Amino acid sequence: ASTAPWRIDASLERAMTATLDGRQVPIAGDVIFAGQGQAPIALGEVPATVYRSVGGGPGEYTVSWGAGEGILLRLLPGDIFSGVAYEATIHWQLVDAP
Repeated sequence: ASTAPWRIDASLERAMTATLDGRQVPIAGDVIFAGQGQAPIALGEVPATVYRSVGGGPGEYTVSWGAGEGILLRLLPGDIFSGVAYEATIHWQLVDAP
């Protein structure tokens, strides 16, 4: 039996920061979603659809994207630091709808 369409939405729950000298510093840049054949979408507070099912039955599904696709960072040249931890919180939502 096939299931109804579903999708995965993502939103940015906490903006990106870098840890510099022991303190969290906001980073001017974006966490983006780049899908095949579509313009990149900057993740923000409003959820963006990052995957749509193509049907199928109940079970486990593996979601993957090709090179240059998926959740990526778009940083400005002055905000790229070597050996620094970058952090953001992404909220993932499984939506039982087309």
